[in-house]
Amino acid sequence: MKRIALIVIASAAVGALIMFAILHRGAADEAPPPKEEQRVAVENGESTITLDDETQKKIGIVTTPVTAAATTEELQAFGNVIDVKELADFANQYAAAHAQQQQAQSKASFDERELQRLRTLNADNRNVSDRAVQEAAANVAADNGQAAAAAAAMQGATTAVVQRFGTTIANALANHSPLYQNLIAMHDVLVELAMPAGVAAPNVVKIDDVNATLLSIAPRVDPKLQGRTFFYLASGAKLSAGMNVVARIPTSRGVSRVIVPPDAVVSWQGRSWVYVRRAPTKFARIDASAIKAGDEVVTTGAQQLLSEEMRSQLHEA
Repeated sequence: MKRIALIVIASAAVGALIMFAILHRGAADEAPPPKEEQRVAVENGESTITLDDETQKKIGIVTTPVTAAATTEELQAFGNVIDVKELADFANQYAAAHAQQQQAQSKASFDERELQRLRTLNADNRNVSDRAVQEAAANVAADNGQAAAAAAAMQGATTAVVQRFGTTIANALANHSPLYQNLIAMHDVLVELAMPAGVAAPNVVKIDDVNATLLSIAPRVDPKLQGRTFFYLASGAKLSAGMNVVARIPTSRGVSRVIVPPDAVVSWQGRSWVYVRRAPTKFARIDASAIKAGDEVVTTGAQQLLSEEMRSQLHEA
C-alpha cells in the first residue's frame, strides 16, 4: 500500500513539474522581443541614428574633422551655349545674295559694253535702230537693279547677324575669318553669360574645367537670363549647343569656407546630406550646407548609415 502511495505521489510531482515547464515556456514565448540597439530618433531637431561600437566596426565607420580654409570668393554667372544654326542660316542667305550680286554685276558689265557699241553704231548713220539702243539700256538698268537688290539682301543678312550676334561675329561672317569657320564647324562654341549686377565681364571665366574667353557684348538680353549678357568663346570639346552652364568668376575678396570631403556627402530626396558624430554612438544627418568647422563628419560608411537609418525607420513604422 505504501508503494502505491509513493508511486502516486511521485507521479503527481512529475506532472506538476511538466505543467510548470509548459506554463513557463508559454510565458517565455509571450514575452516581447528585446528592442534593437539601433534606432532612429529626432534629437535637437536632427534625425539621429544610434549605433553601438560593434555595429560601427561592422559598417566600417570612419570620421574626419572638417576645417575652414581661406580662399577667394567666387561669383556665378549663368548662361547657355548658343546654337549657331541661326548664324549658318544667315551665312547661307549672305552667300546666296553675294552670288546674285556678282552675277548681276558681271551681266551689267557685259550689257554696258553692248550698249556703248550700239550707241556708237546708232550715231554712225543709224546703223542700228534707236529701239535696239533702248533695249540695251533697259538691260543695263535691269542688271543694275538686280545687283542693287542682291546688295540689299547682303546688307539685310549682315544687319540680322549684328542684331543677333553683334558686330564682331558679323564681321567674322563677312570675311569668312577663322572665328566664323570654327563656330560653324563647332570646333568652338559661343557661350552667352549674364553677369551679376555691378560686375564687369572678366576676360576669362571658368566653366567646369573649360576656359571661356570674352568675345563681345551681346546685343540683346536673353529673357531667361536677364541682366547684361556677354558672348564668350570656348572649346567645343566638352560643351554642346543648348547646354545650360554656370561660369565661376573669381574676385579679390577673401572668405573662409568649410571644405566638405566628397565621400561624406550622400543624396536623399533631392538634397545633399552629411552625417556628423554627435556622441560616441550617435550620428546626426544634417544638410551639407550646415557643416561647421570642427564638425566630425563620416567619410567612410555614410551611405551605409543612410541605409541603416532608412531600414530602422521602416522597421519602427
